[in-house]
Amino acid sequence: MIQNQLIKSLQQLPNLNRLAAKSLNGKCEYLAHNLISSISNSHIAKPLQQQSSVMLEINCVRHFQYIKSFIELFDPFSFVEIFKWMFRIDSNHGFPYEYWKVMLPLSLTLLKKEIPTCDFKQIEPLYDWLMSYYDKMVELSLAEKSFFEQVEENIGPAQDGETKNKKLKQFSDVYVDLLLHGKRAEAIELIMKAVSAGIQLEDVYLKILQPAMYKIGKKWQMNEVNVAVEHYCTAATQMLLAMLFPLGLDSGKHRKKMVGCCLGSELHELGMRMVSDFFEFAGWNTYFLGAITPSESLIETIKKEQPEIVCLSSSMYFGVPECKEVISMIKMIDSYPPPKVLVGGLAFNLNPSLSIVVGADGFSKNAREAIVTAEHLC
Repeated sequence: MIQNQLIKSLQQLPNLNRLAAKSLNGKCEYLAHNLISSISNSHIAKPLQQQSSVMLEINCVRHFQYIKSFIELFDPFSFVEIFKWMFRIDSNHGFPYEYWKVMLPLSLTLLKKEIPTCDFKQIEPLYDWLMSYYDKMVELSLAEKSFFEQVEENIGPAQDGETKNKKLKQFSDVYVDLLLHGKRAEAIELIMKAVSAGIQLEDVYLKILQPAMYKIGKKWQMNEVNVAVEHYCTAATQMLLAMLFPLGLDSGKHRKKMVGCCLGSELHELGMRMVSDFFEFAGWNTYFLGAITPSESLIETIKKEQPEIVCLSSSMYFGVPECKEVISMIKMIDSYPPPKVLVGGLAFNLNPSLSIVVGADGFSKNAREAIVTAEHLC
């Protein structure tokens, strides 16, 4: 109820000039550095002394990245949901809610100083809204979980029968427990034995490993594990995927080609890697570029490889505008018929209509759906 009210009020803002976001290009880290200095000189500095300086830096950088993205796309639903999530994460990591009450006006003052007046006037209404509805946002964040905290609950084992569901969930839970205790070898052995015992690779990927990684991500959000532990678990799972990959290769003739990547500053490549593996298992030839792929390099690769489809993944919302820009570049390729473009990742799972906004030909919420959609499009 509160969330719907907030979304409706945000929709009443005057149309924002999306070109104003360009004034933040390449400046988010610089602005974050100056914001941290301002916060350090404020009365909120003392309560923050016990908090990680790295966490504060991440918060400040992402704040400006999100503001830039919302100016570019103006998506009230995602705006409210993501700021609710950020409020909850900060609270879980020991940041007092007053942090936002101090940080928002300091950010606005900084922007007024650092960007052209015409652009500032376009961005100012978002801050005015956040400060006006601050109490409501706090109330919402205390009352409801965010979308990102419920992903693991929502994507668990499909309805394949209660016995099978319980078995797969048990494997997933044990896998997480082993990794959290630093037992990488045992965790990998658990899954390899499960495959040898007849559990299908598709189930291993989508119903054991994917829920496991979401569960670990949720533990970071709840401040139950730190970034180092999360990275350890991710690295172990990447190693496991490399061992599983040869087991599912289609020995038949590869009919079509897919190029897949995560753009810009997007570091969350595990989901895209799973999608790429599924394409290989389905008989496609894949060209997986991994994370942080520069747009220019992607376009060069597409022109060279001439795939039938390009898959783009964005877990973080601030990657969505870059997807839109890159898709426009892909559609302009004239050396051969432009490939179809499929998008996915948590940012699109949050609001699937964004796939239309960015100009994609399709959207999929998981690797299995990606194959079905790709076969339909191509």
